[in-house]
Amino acid sequence: MTREKTAGNATGPERARGLFATFPYSHPQGRLRERVKELHCLYRVLEVTSDKEADVEEVGARVIELLMGAFLYENRTVVRIRLGDKDLRSDNWKSPDLAMEEPICCEREEIGSLVIGYVDHQGAESDFLPEEHDLVAAVAANLGKMAEDRLLLERVRQAERSRASAEITGVFAHDFNNLLTVIMGSAENLLDDIREGDPAREQVQMIGEAAVRGSAIVAQLLAHIRSRPLPRQAVQTAAMLHDMGRILASAVGKAITVELQIAPDVWPICVDRTQLENALLNLAINARDAMPAGGRLCISATNVRAERDQDNLPDTAMAGDRIRIEVSDTGSGMTDDIAARAFEPFFSAKPHGTGLGLSSVAGFVHQSGGTIELSSEPNHGTTFLISLPRAQTS
Repeated sequence: MTREKTAGNATGPERARGLFATFPYSHPQGRLRERVKELHCLYRVLEVTSDKEADVEEVGARVIELLMGAFLYENRTVVRIRLGDKDLRSDNWKSPDLAMEEPICCEREEIGSLVIGYVDHQGAESDFLPEEHDLVAAVAANLGKMAEDRLLLERVRQAERSRASAEITGVFAHDFNNLLTVIMGSAENLLDDIREGDPAREQVQMIGEAAVRGSAIVAQLLAHIRSRPLPRQAVQTAAMLHDMGRILASAVGKAITVELQIAPDVWPICVDRTQLENALLNLAINARDAMPAGGRLCISATNVRAERDQDNLPDTAMAGDRIRIEVSDTGSGMTDDIAARAFEPFFSAKPHGTGLGLSSVAGFVHQSGGTIELSSEPNHGTTFLISLPRAQTS
């Protein structure tokens, strides 16, 4: 059973159609009708694309439905949305006589397009209304923003999964090292009680040597993971930090304000971009854990020019121009004892921490030819100062 909408519960576009249906677009009332339809469509598209629980196909179908009623010739309108591997079309889709296409971009790369067309349109207007061009551009931009938001959310989830994997690995490695330490200590004690020439002495020595070799293998494995060569490239510092701003905001939650203070002339950095992004995400998550009631996370980037008038200046990355990235929070801070050990592998002040997060950040910075320092006071937050080499550009 269908139910007709009354004037009291009709939507804005329906009321506009009812009041101004007979007016052509050339009449002010006709233009008002079309503007109401377009604004209502854009508002509803913003609402639909904000639904993170709906899958892409469901969102696309709802956007298509909204666009079908937003143009001057509603009964001739066809819509097509290409988004990644999805190709969504209105039920009445066929090759249009008149069409406009707007690219859908995610992180500055084209990932699809939005096509609006009229069918059976021969002999009518040769172009869409100016407002309709604006509407299509706005909807395409919003679909791109939706794709970016979902990509950022997936990155945060992946980072959390990586942290969980690191925690499990760290627990096993820590426990295994504890077992080896017990074995080595017990072997040394037994050797003290066994006389020279006793056949058992050689067996105990073999046990102790095997435990030492096992401990060395674990240390070498962790060192290899932390120190393998990283592919470096010139990374535009300002663009990278602006891109990371939304990722970090999603990672820390709404209770924490993320501020970016980037010098307008900041130089590019010579690093592995993915590793730098992961390092910043790691520091942001640590800051989040230190601010359970909310607070402020500030990230700044400035240039530090090398003093070139020194005699015998070493020709190394450490002696050249640098970019300083400062990450500070208003969290609970650290005592001097904890701060002194913060970068040690397997050291953590958290009840369930593994001590691998800051250790991996420090490892990345050192591999990139940089330095990292921290300053902290209990109840006054923590600041990390990262210095990285400037990329050589032509």
